[in-house]
Amino acid sequence: GDPFSLFVSYGTPHQPWSWENVPEEWAEKFRDVTFGLPANYEDGSGEYWHAWFDRDWWKQKVAPNLEMWQQVYYAMTANLDWNVGRLLASLEEQGLAEDTIVVFTSDHGEMFGAHGRVQKNIFYEEAARVPFLVRWPGRVPEGAACDVCLNTPDIMPTLLSLMDVTPPEAVDGMDLSRWLLGEQGE
Repeated sequence: GDPFSLFVSYGTPHQPWSWENVPEEWAEKFRDVTFGLPANYEDGSGEYWHAWFDRDWWKQKVAPNLEMWQQVYYAMTANLDWNVGRLLASLEEQGLAEDTIVVFTSDHGEMFGAHGRVQKNIFYEEAARVPFLVRWPGRVPEGAACDVCLNTPDIMPTLLSLMDVTPPEAVDGMDLSRWLLGEQGE
């Protein structure tokens, strides 16, 4: 068939962290699960992050809701995982899996009280380190991992190179495809 490209941008997991934003069948699985606070949890130092944060805000809005927010987050994530699985199964059923590059990534993580912060907009690991998973059977080694420092501008030239398309010279990012293919780089 003809080459194609499909971008699927799921909204979840994303705030607002409320049960109304989760399909009931997934909410049921996580409503009673306790995840515990992050090991580096700090109570309410978030006022250094945004001017409108204060200890009263933390005590009234954040601390009493963190457990439920985590439950909602994990319910959303499990539902997302299920939906991505449906897409991968469809590629298999249609005989397209071997010729399809699948990338799973995100734009940010969530703090959930780590370092006394919630949400994102901070360069701590919890918020800044996101997955960049690539599946391309027969080309990208299954289960391989690399520690190359890839950032958003690198995605386009890397994917174009994997498809044997020369990235434009004016691109800001770098082609990091050799690392994805299990090759050594400079």
